[in-house]
Amino acid sequence: MENIREAASAVYKSSEHKGDDAFRQQAVSLLEQANAGGQIGEVTNMLEQTGTLPQLVISEFGRLDKDGNGSVSQGELQGIMHDTESDALTKMAAKYANEQYWGINDADDQFLGAYFDNDQIEMGEINAWRDKARASRVAEPSEMYKADRVINAQTPQDELNELLTRGASSPQQQLKAIESLLAKGQSSFEMTDLDGNKYNVSINVHDYGGGVKAISLQANDDGNTYPLLKAVSRNGVFEQQQGKNGLEDWYGSKWQKLHPNSAFAS
Repeated sequence: MENIREAASAVYKSSEHKGDDAFRQQAVSLLEQANAGGQIGEVTNMLEQTGTLPQLVISEFGRLDKDGNGSVSQGELQGIMHDTESDALTKMAAKYANEQYWGINDADDQFLGAYFDNDQIEMGEINAWRDKARASRVAEPSEMYKADRVINAQTPQDELNELLTRGASSPQQQLKAIESLLAKGQSSFEMTDLDGNKYNVSINVHDYGGGVKAISLQANDDGNTYPLLKAVSRNGVFEQQQGKNGLEDWYGSKWQKLHPNSAFAS
């Protein structure tokens, strides 16, 4: 079972780290092994449960768009599925996009929009489809992909810290990781940010009652404390905090100015 998780984890990393050839080649190699072992269907099922495949289509879009016109036709997808040139990762993206073709094509349509749509899928449509898949996914990737923990002896805390500071993480994903740490009774920890620096961080929660909580993540840097991430949770749904001039940014403005390469900078 671990080789299935390992392959799914590699596809996930390749999808989130678009353009990173090392991640991509690892995913291709592991998918080919899974395919040879008759396990590719199980890998695909795991990826579907976590909403990873739409992001894979985005990361592989340049390879799917064979004629380079900025959109992908169903003919291009079906050609890739049966050619001998495309590798296992591109074929997986093509197969998923072909199966979900008309759903993706209509994903960003407004009222009557489908009547004026073309018959090809574009990046904006795939982005909208991905957002829907992430909103309705069965499980978070961190709940499913345990291969890194097994291979690299990662602890559950390491896994949550990685999710918290992953470059492609959304504020909502980061907040879920924070809540998971709180559920484990942890309100402070050491974090290695994307800039390579280590910081001591703390989680602060103010419970207003009625299912409403203010959550913030703060870091100590050079003797000062800065807010990294802040939000309001309403019965588990995260919202931006309301300030005097409207909705505030998810991330602390001073931290973004001091650390533009942080995982907590938009």
